[in-house]
Amino acid sequence: ALYLETKMALESFTLAGLDIKQPKPGSVADAQMSATADWNPMGDIYLRKSTVYEMSWTKSLIELGTSLVAVAPYGGPIAIMRDENKVSVDAQQRLSRPNIFIYTSSGVQLAEIPWSGGRVSALGWTNTENLMVILEEGVIVKCDIHGNILKQSVLPNEVKDAGVHSVKFYQLVTGTCGFGLLTKNWKFFAASDLDGSIRVKRMAEVPVVYDPPDPSCWTIVPVGFNSASIFAAYGDKIYKLDHIQCKEMEVPNKRENTSPPWVNMAIAPNGHLLALIDERGYIWQGSSDFKAVYVEYDTKCSEKVDHFEWCASHAVVVTWGKVMFVKGRDKKTWIKYQLGSAYPCVMVADLDGIRIISKYFCEFLQKVPTASVNVLKIGSLEPGAMLNDALKEFEGEESHKADEYVRYIKDKMPDAILQCTEAAGAEYEAALQKSLLRSVQFGKCFLGSDTPQNIVDQFVNVCQTLRVLNAVRDYRIGIPLTYRQLERLTIPVLIDRLIYRKLYPLAQKVCESLRIPPKEGEEKILKQWALGKVIERGGDGELLASIIVEKLQSSSCSVSFADIAKQAMNNNKPALAALLLDHEVSPTRQVPLLLEMKKFESALDKAIASGDPELVNKVLWHIKTALPFREFLMVFHKRPIAAALYKKHCRENDHQSLLRLCDQESNFNEMATIQFDDSFAEKSVEGRLELLHQAIKRYRDAQNFFALRCAEEQYKLLELQKNFETKLEVRLVGLSLVETMYQLILKNQVKIVEQLRKDFKISDTQYWWVRIKALAEVRDWPELEKFSKSKKSPIGYEPFVEVCIQKNTKSEALKYAMKVPLSQRWFIFMKIGDLEKAAETAFQDRNTAALDQVLAKCGHRREIAEKVQMLKSQLGAK
Repeated sequence: ALYLETKMALESFTLAGLDIKQPKPGSVADAQMSATADWNPMGDIYLRKSTVYEMSWTKSLIELGTSLVAVAPYGGPIAIMRDENKVSVDAQQRLSRPNIFIYTSSGVQLAEIPWSGGRVSALGWTNTENLMVILEEGVIVKCDIHGNILKQSVLPNEVKDAGVHSVKFYQLVTGTCGFGLLTKNWKFFAASDLDGSIRVKRMAEVPVVYDPPDPSCWTIVPVGFNSASIFAAYGDKIYKLDHIQCKEMEVPNKRENTSPPWVNMAIAPNGHLLALIDERGYIWQGSSDFKAVYVEYDTKCSEKVDHFEWCASHAVVVTWGKVMFVKGRDKKTWIKYQLGSAYPCVMVADLDGIRIISKYFCEFLQKVPTASVNVLKIGSLEPGAMLNDALKEFEGEESHKADEYVRYIKDKMPDAILQCTEAAGAEYEAALQKSLLRSVQFGKCFLGSDTPQNIVDQFVNVCQTLRVLNAVRDYRIGIPLTYRQLERLTIPVLIDRLIYRKLYPLAQKVCESLRIPPKEGEEKILKQWALGKVIERGGDGELLASIIVEKLQSSSCSVSFADIAKQAMNNNKPALAALLLDHEVSPTRQVPLLLEMKKFESALDKAIASGDPELVNKVLWHIKTALPFREFLMVFHKRPIAAALYKKHCRENDHQSLLRLCDQESNFNEMATIQFDDSFAEKSVEGRLELLHQAIKRYRDAQNFFALRCAEEQYKLLELQKNFETKLEVRLVGLSLVETMYQLILKNQVKIVEQLRKDFKISDTQYWWVRIKALAEVRDWPELEKFSKSKKSPIGYEPFVEVCIQKNTKSEALKYAMKVPLSQRWFIFMKIGDLEKAAETAFQDRNTAALDQVLAKCGHRREIAEKVQMLKSQLGAK
């Protein structure tokens, strides 16, 4: 029963696009035997050199030995250009100017750049797979992967004047990229942030003058995010240079005293390991701070070194002609390969190995991952190997042996499953991946519902990732990433690179397979696809617009048509931009572009339809600055909402524009109102008078007689204030009529005040209030008393009492208290503080409630309180 159940589970297993079906007899064993055939032991590790691609490029055009070659890490593209320094003068005269060719890692041509610039010193790649072309004259040309020139930069004058001798690039996938540069007068420079604004620093100089003055070898080491150090060898001396200092490094070694010069050095991808080789073939491996020595080995080969690189951090690879020598971190073991037809070649150090590019092949040298060794090594007793063997026996004729293997690792089944899962991710061949994943599924059958979640998650993740890796590794795509490289590179960066290469369908399939959120995946892909369509030559018409619109609207993603229309405008395709912009749903994105396209009326209509007053105002102000005023009026007069918003905005912010508008409309009343209001904000008296004069004229034209009278009186008052200020030396301009009268009373100008009262028809009530307050302010109590007796007060006598109390003159207040009506007099006495008279007055008025209030104010004054109580009882008795 278990046999049948397991067999059915395996036969029906399909996940994440990896169809793991029943293999043909012998196919599993053949795949696993071939997987270990290229393994070479080196100490306690294994190395393997696998052929990734047979190159697709035209072999007759490729001469790596006489070319400048730049290979981007992480499965990146290859740039090749004939090196004019390696070609004889006669050959240069026969040959045309060299072009730059860009290929995938499988040799599929991506672009050809016709080169007509200066002599090229070096080629290199940035993190975003842009090609950097560095000229000997100190100029940097940045190109994209499709051969389009993006930008030109100029290096500092020190570099330009001396010329470029050699360049070495470095790249950090999680940070920045840069290069080290040696000029022809032997000065070092370091550049960083190649994808942004390139920053170049001059490095410190070596304090000793050597003969010859050029270093025998050098390399650049990234330090931190935007800085680097340079190691330079002069003979057998090594110096570490940065932009501050130069320090001589002592290399602990067992060489003879008369040591030959170091001729090559290599820094490991992790930046912590350094390798050196001298002209006699003596290899030194140690830490990059020279504090630790790991290996010293004499190859006894004095031939010229072609390549010298680290294979991850496990071994150093050196080539002489057609011989490739690999020296590990242990002292005894080494491996020798014959390059054969792979010579000449180019080697580039990658995260977990070395990519070897030759005329015919793309190969990869790497340490065999530990998981693969545990599972696939012949004779391995690891749980993963036992599970793998159990599956082979189960699918063969001796199923009883499978049961023995399973029983043997029953307690270690989770470990066995994890080992097989990791091994599947580390392998390149799809057949071997499927075989190992079948072993995983076989092991899961014995765990049943007890399968740990981390095993399930890792299994699903590996299946999905392998599907992506197998797709991008296809020779037509040519991105030979390993599982570990993809982990470091990350899926979003891989998607960006697929988009950059215009592999939109594949990028979309990757997003679907990995269930990436639309905003981070499909939306970005569709936008870049549409932008790419717009950039293509031709296609400025309805057909291209309909293709883009149909594609974007059929998707559930919300891609902005405004961004694509903007690109169309930048590419001088206004008709296409207009067609695309009609489908933009966001007015805030649509309107600015319509204004840029000078479609003013459409922009204004869209802004009004959005219901956003600020957007309408922005459009109106843009149109106002772009068109003559009369044309501007014609645009917004047809739209009442726009006209109303414009006038409102002008009233609040721009009176001059509103005056121009009212003048065009012959709206004299509005003009007068604006000028009348502005007169109060004007600082100079002459300016105020002029504005009021203009307002009076406009009100008269508008026949607004009430407003006309107000303006005339304000004009008259302002003239009087101006004259009084000159005569009396008191500040009056800007005050109201009442305030002016108050100030004049303070200056004892009663006659002038009386005249103002008559001229401006001030009421008795208002005049008495102003006079009382002013006399109290100057404490002219006799004049106040005299004024109170001049005639009957139209405002009563409570105000007299109030101002006296405010000035703390209760004796003066008592003079007017008896003139207050009896019903209010008790309250006046309470304010003065005479509670006894307040009680008597309330008693006379027979006001019990008033007596209660007086009693509440008595507090601890017992005699007054008793008197109040007596008065209350008398009122009660009556």
